Amino acid sequence: MTKMTGHGGLLPEQVWDSAAIPERDLFPGRPSGSAMPLVWAHGEFVKLCHSWRRGYPVDRPQATWRRYQGKAPQIAYTLWRFRWRFRQMPTGNELRFLLSAPFTVHWGVDGWQDLIDTPSEDWDLGHVAILPTQKMAPGTTLQFTFYWRDTGQWQGEDFSITLQGENS
Repeated sequence: MTKMTGHGGLLPEQVWDSAAIPERDLFPGRPSGSAMPLVWAHGEFVKLCHSWRRGYPVDRPQATWRRYQGKAPQIAYTLWRFRWRFRQMPTGNELRFLLSAPFTVHWGVDGWQDLIDTPSEDWDLGHVAILPTQKMAPGTTLQFTFYWRDTGQWQGEDFSITLQGENS
């Protein structure tokens, strides 16, 4: 970072990372003409130096570090939303729906067999319904639609998800 400073030794907000354009005074690894000095860049540099000296990031939240110890959490569910309409999910996960209004998910397996209605619960961040799909076999296909409890109307569209094995 110190090799990317401007003439006065100040850290720029951005450095040029493409081919040189000498007529615009743009060179790889040099300031690109953005804000300088930028207190944020200097503050991050100080944190980087402090972290390097201590051997760990000094601004990591302690509660999060105690919980995860630097390991990515294993998430045992797959989240479905209207913006994330996936058609496959891994076996072993439960299926969660997160939507904006109270609903009941009307669902079945392998051609709408064994029908179940699962109502959502208000989790403050949205309405959530959980389907216990953890023990379903690879190749199982879930079919589902939604009944909107506030309006008394059906979604008018069917969806499906196929469970995939771990190596699929």
